[in-house]
Amino acid sequence: MSGLNELSGYDLVYAVSQKTINNQLELLSALSVMPTTWKAADPDGFWSIDLSVGTPTVDAVTGNVGARALNVIFPFTGGTMTYSSLGRDANGKPAVISKTIQMKGWGLKVTVNMSLAEIAQTDIAAHKLIPDAVKRQLKAFTVDMYDIRHLFLNFEDADLITDSYEFIPAAGVKNADLVSPNVITQLRAVVQSVIETLRGSNNPFIFGYAVTNKKVPPKDAMFVPTGSSYSIYAEGSDPGRSSLNFLSQTQGRAVPSDAKSGLFDSNWISSDQVQGTYVIAERLVMELLVPPVAKLFGFQPQDFQQSNNTVTAHKSGKSDKSTTITFTPVANKPQYSCQIRVAFKVDAKDMAGSYIGYADVEMFWNADFLFGLDGGNNLTLNLVNSKTSNNIHKHPNSLGEFEQVISMIADTAMSAISDNKVNGIFHNMESQAWPKGIAAPLEASGLNLKSRIILAAGSEFFFKDIATTPQGHLKMTTTIKN
Repeated sequence: MSGLNELSGYDLVYAVSQKTINNQLELLSALSVMPTTWKAADPDGFWSIDLSVGTPTVDAVTGNVGARALNVIFPFTGGTMTYSSLGRDANGKPAVISKTIQMKGWGLKVTVNMSLAEIAQTDIAAHKLIPDAVKRQLKAFTVDMYDIRHLFLNFEDADLITDSYEFIPAAGVKNADLVSPNVITQLRAVVQSVIETLRGSNNPFIFGYAVTNKKVPPKDAMFVPTGSSYSIYAEGSDPGRSSLNFLSQTQGRAVPSDAKSGLFDSNWISSDQVQGTYVIAERLVMELLVPPVAKLFGFQPQDFQQSNNTVTAHKSGKSDKSTTITFTPVANKPQYSCQIRVAFKVDAKDMAGSYIGYADVEMFWNADFLFGLDGGNNLTLNLVNSKTSNNIHKHPNSLGEFEQVISMIADTAMSAISDNKVNGIFHNMESQAWPKGIAAPLEASGLNLKSRIILAAGSEFFFKDIATTPQGHLKMTTTIKN
């Protein structure tokens, strides 16, 4: 198979909504994982902060379409900030005046690039700010087989955030000092001090963990991530629906390095009621469905080619016989339709054995592959077969002008259709047990998919509302269980 649709260069996408991320941050705060105070002071006494901090929130609408960055807003619930500005002393002489602002209702917005970093299982226990629910899930993976990478706000690189911040005053507060170059310099120092408190291995702003295989899995292993990255989709009209996209490769394929990979023209999260969406690329779905069908009809998987939203193979043989197999996604349903068309030519003779013409025969048959979810929230696959149908086009020669002769050509064609050599393959496919052979590993694959993304507070997600996209991808919305 070649040219099959991918997901902007990737095999798997898990899109989680901004609203869900912020709910995870609220859970981290409830678990006392988030810092609640910031204290820092300038050694020279020009500025100081002593702040109470609420639960931070993220906003993907940064103004950069397709950016891999988020705004983080830290709300201040109390405390003070002291800064110095030029003024006059009691005698009217120029002096540096220290001023203190009440910071309740203020906030700090920082635009930060995000980063993926590896985290070894042996280091998990040292990460004191990781919830126990997360640790338990991470410890289920063995060091020699898996990499665990966590997605976090990159506070490590000061160059990324030095000029990407903004103090948000409390409602109704106006202060001319805060736009003066001297005070702005102090505010930058405050921000840098804040960032220093967030650095290191105990960084609390981890949004999730992606678990990938270190080694390329066996060919029959389905949907197993072997590399990962991320991207962001900003939904300006509905920021809560903006998505953080966990991107994965399978089968040891390289993670794309170009700037546009993993960026999408539309949001995978299409409703406010959807917390996340898991998408499996058409390429992987076809690698599941095509090989057994190809084998049954004498094709090789590489014979199938992409054409618009269909995947098709065609071959011709003797007696003008040809076979065409076409897979088509049934958009917005959990269904892929496989149409088989066999065409051949049948010569006809009369009772005396004289050649009286021929018939072009077409036989059609549909196999519909239906994906679903069982009571255990595992992926399932069922096959629904249609009855065969046919078209007969009669071509009498000069001896076959009479109605009786035309009828004889039709009888010859019908005899050929019912012949075991022609019709048997349809019955054979219908009676095959291979659909169950495909379906059996899907249960493990569904569990595999869900275990490979671990949300920041250890919440689990469940699949629902499975359907295909017009491009042939298999999409499942997800719901979160805390």
